[in-house]
Amino acid sequence: MGSAVAMQRPLDELEVQLRSALTYFAEFSGSLDEDRMARAFHLLCAEFPVLRAQIRSMGTEHLLSIPLNGQPSVTFREGGMAALREEADRQWTPEQSVVRLIIIQGREVGYVGLRTDHAVADGHATMVMFGELWRLYTDIGTGKATSVEVNSGLPRPPLELLEERWGVTEPARPGLALEPAQASVLVDRYISLSEGVTAELIKTGRSLNLTVHALVSGAILVALRRRDGRSSAASMGCWTAVDLRDRVAPSVGVSETTNLLGVHLGQVAVARRDAPAEVGRAVKQQLDAALARREVRPVDLSSMLLSSIETELEPRIAQMIISNMGVMPELAHPTDITLRSVFRTAAPLASPAAFPEYSVYTYAGQLNIRCSYPSAQFSAEEAEEFAGETKGQLLRMVSLADS
Repeated sequence: MGSAVAMQRPLDELEVQLRSALTYFAEFSGSLDEDRMARAFHLLCAEFPVLRAQIRSMGTEHLLSIPLNGQPSVTFREGGMAALREEADRQWTPEQSVVRLIIIQGREVGYVGLRTDHAVADGHATMVMFGELWRLYTDIGTGKATSVEVNSGLPRPPLELLEERWGVTEPARPGLALEPAQASVLVDRYISLSEGVTAELIKTGRSLNLTVHALVSGAILVALRRRDGRSSAASMGCWTAVDLRDRVAPSVGVSETTNLLGVHLGQVAVARRDAPAEVGRAVKQQLDAALARREVRPVDLSSMLLSSIETELEPRIAQMIISNMGVMPELAHPTDITLRSVFRTAAPLASPAAFPEYSVYTYAGQLNIRCSYPSAQFSAEEAEEFAGETKGQLLRMVSLADS
């Protein structure tokens, strides 16, 4: 007999597709009070009731439900980066809880992680929640009022809001079922640019009337294209995940829905020696036009991850997926703690895609890119090479602008 629930609703087709774990981690040094952080986490779950939910399968339906009793769990352990990776890779059980707080204490550094199910919180929402967790922790330690507004309702289905405010009338296709045999382990590599280089890259973009998203997209596409020795232009695909929360009217808050993600496919011709900025300009022009015409549609993983385009290139380097979360607000923290870096990671069995995925954000003035390469198509050495080439393309853009 399952536990009694206070409220429930079915996941819609967009949410069903996104069922997988996503973790935000902060690396810290100093003295972290584990009990205080756990208290902050429980306050966070009162403020965002979807964090108290479970996802239960009922036949072909997936129900988002909040049990009458119980709290999400907290994991405490000692260790370092290996322990962090182990927790981020641990089997995910959303039928028990859609969130887990992870606290890892090491000799010199530690980690605080918020692991959530993507079905109930997109990258923007999780980023806001992670910031609120640290604000609550800091306020508890300084004696400030730490009460939160206790909410009880479940967030609305995202497709319902997209129909109201973005003009989406067609339903999303049923979510792609990921079987372990289909999924490919993602080999992650991280790029982090210094504050100075990031500032120069932003300056370069402004001088060219280009966004960071355009510059990074161009660098990635050229890095992939250079693997093929032919000099002529070849068609490549750039799937861009788009946060529509602030693009609709009225805008959609974190508590109002779980995910408001659209996706756009830009197809551009890329030659081996093309300038990344100009490749990025072509991506930006197509994306801007699609947004203006409201042609950006809800995420459809079946189309994205199993797609192919007509090109001379190997399928594994002909396409990529990129999401840019923009500038992540700096986390509040008490004076006895130093936050060294913030990053995100996904579950290792997260994708049947045959091409790379990239997650981009800026924190504390530093541009960060998580580069994920499916192990069925890329060796660890190739992942290192492609990530290195992408970083090299970004650095060359900055150096060329200065020359």
